[in-house]
Amino acid sequence: MLVTLLKKCILVFFLTSLSILMLACSGKKSNMFTPMDNPSSVEQNQPPLDDSDTPAITPDPTVIPDPTVIPDDPPKPDPNAGLTLDREELILNLDGSSKLTATYIPAFEEDDKTLSWTSENEEVALVDKDGNVKAVSVGNTQIICSSADGAFKASCEVTVKLQWKEYTYSFTADLTEYEWAMNPHSDAYVFLVNKDNALGESYAPDDLVGVRDTRKDGRATQQLRNIAEAALHALFLEAEANGMLYVNEKYDRVLSVTSAYRTYTQQATNFNNKVNSILSANPSYSRAQAEAIAAETINRPGTSEHQTGLCLDMHNMLSAERELATEFGENPAGKWLSENCYKFGYILRYEPDKTPITGIAYESWHFRYVGRYHATRMHELDMCLEEYTEYLNEMGYEFNLAE
Repeated sequence: MLVTLLKKCILVFFLTSLSILMLACSGKKSNMFTPMDNPSSVEQNQPPLDDSDTPAITPDPTVIPDPTVIPDDPPKPDPNAGLTLDREELILNLDGSSKLTATYIPAFEEDDKTLSWTSENEEVALVDKDGNVKAVSVGNTQIICSSADGAFKASCEVTVKLQWKEYTYSFTADLTEYEWAMNPHSDAYVFLVNKDNALGESYAPDDLVGVRDTRKDGRATQQLRNIAEAALHALFLEAEANGMLYVNEKYDRVLSVTSAYRTYTQQATNFNNKVNSILSANPSYSRAQAEAIAAETINRPGTSEHQTGLCLDMHNMLSAERELATEFGENPAGKWLSENCYKFGYILRYEPDKTPITGIAYESWHFRYVGRYHATRMHELDMCLEEYTEYLNEMGYEFNLAE
C-alpha cells in the first residue's frame, strides 16, 4: 500500500510540473519557431533595419591630414566683366563711314577675347570684323558686337540719311538776307516732273509771289513760289554786281524773266496751239503725229515743270526760241548763269548732252530751283534731275512727286 501511494504522489507531481511548464511556454509561442516552420515567415515577421543598424565607417587612425595643404578656391568672375561700345548712336551720310570701338573685359582671364560684329540690316549699313561701319542706303539699323561665348553684347543705333553739307560761297553782292532761300535744309523741292511723272490738273502751289525780275515789256508780272523767287532775286543781284545785266545789243534786251509759273490750263493751251500750228503746216499729218512732234518742244499739260512754280525761263533775247538756245548759251550772260546758278539753288534743267535722258532738247534759258545742297551735288556729279533722283532712290531715299 505504501508503494502504491508513493507512485500516485510521484505521478501527481510530474503532471503538475508538466502543466506549469506548458503554461510558461505558451506565453512565448508567438516569438518562437521550429526549424520546420516556413522560412518566409521569418522574413515577414522581421522588423526593417533603420540607419542605426548600418555599421559606422570609422576613419583610419593611422592617416594624419597634412595641415600645410590648403585646398584651392574656385575661380571667381571679374566683377567688371562686360562689353561696351564708344557710341550708342551713329548718324552717317549716304556715302559716309565711321569706326566703332569696343571695350571688352571677359569674366575669366582664360576666356576667348574674340569679338564678332553684325548689322541687323545690311541694306542700310555694313560692318567689318574691326567695327568699321559703311553706309549703304537711307534708313536705320543696329550694329551689334558680341563676345565669343555670346555672354556679352553691345549695340549701336545707326541712322543713314542725307546730311546737309554746308556749301558756302563768296559773292560780290551782299546776299546775307537771302541765304535762307538759297540754302534751305530741305529736300521738298527735289521732285521730278516729266512725261513719266505728271502733275494733276488741280495742282497749284499756295505760296506764289510776283517775280521782281520779270521783263519790263508790258507782260504780266510772272510768279514763282516764295522761296524760289527770293533765291532768284539774289542771283540777279549778283549778276548785276558781275556786269551780267548788260544790254544785248542784238536784241536790245537785258537778262530778265520771260516766263515762270503756268497753270495746267495754260500749258494745255500752249500745247494745243503748237499742235494746231503743225497740222496747219502739214495737212497730211494725223493729230497723233502732230502731238508727237509738238511734244518734242512743248511739254504736254501736267508734264511741264512750269506748273510747279519752281522753274522759269530767263534770257536777254527777244524770246526763248529753240533755234536760239545755243546762241544764248554762248553769250556772256548765258555762260555765267550755267556756271554759277547752283550757288543760288538753281540748275540748268535741260542741258545739251542730257537730251537722251530728259527727252527735252537743249534749253539754255530754262532753270529749276532745288536748293543749294542738291544743286551743288548735281553740279559735282554732273547729273540732270532724272539721274540725280534715280541716284538717290537707289540708295533708299524716296522723292515723291507733287500731287
